[in-house]
Amino acid sequence: ELRQRLPTVREVHVMPNAATMDLGDRKKNIRRMAPKTAEILREAIINQQCDPIRIALGCGEMMHAVIEQFLEDLKADSALQEHMSTRKILVLPTTVFSEDRIGPGFSHAPSVLCASLAASVRALFAGKLKVEAWVPQLPAGFHARTTSKEEQKKVLELVGYDEFLRELRNLDIYCGSLGIAKGNPQYEGAVLQAIGETGLPDHIT
Repeated sequence: ELRQRLPTVREVHVMPNAATMDLGDRKKNIRRMAPKTAEILREAIINQQCDPIRIALGCGEMMHAVIEQFLEDLKADSALQEHMSTRKILVLPTTVFSEDRIGPGFSHAPSVLCASLAASVRALFAGKLKVEAWVPQLPAGFHARTTSKEEQKKVLELVGYDEFLRELRNLDIYCGSLGIAKGNPQYEGAVLQAIGETGLPDHIT
């Protein structure tokens, strides 16, 4: 179904539903898929000649493992280091939270992964590679508050949300998990439906 809706998809790997697996099997599947996904991310970056290269990161255990694998591979990849040294890499989260505390449940959140990737690259290469994370932070409880649209607009302007969305619209690489939550009528199939209705711009890898 993905191949029919997105002709540019080259590989499809079907993973078992993590919610029904024990921890050992889930970790095993993640270890199996993370290296290949990190390799695809590496290839996507190498093939981009723009400056900056905008990368959006999704969330979850898989994405956390992919980032760890990518960082490990980057240490020994002189070609990738050279390519990244000639341009800025801008990483952006696919979801913006309104939380002022990052607890265990948010350890795999996109904002945390973006910040971790940028900080790790700077630490590993002493600032020689220009990786920047843009993680806008909404006030705690923003989505739950019963504020007017005018008040919400003022807050979004303060955190630079419109500019952040413009960067996302000019995205070059999307790296994220594609999940379908079975049994949840509000979410089941929503991702595939959205892809089928809108597709992805041709320039996005």
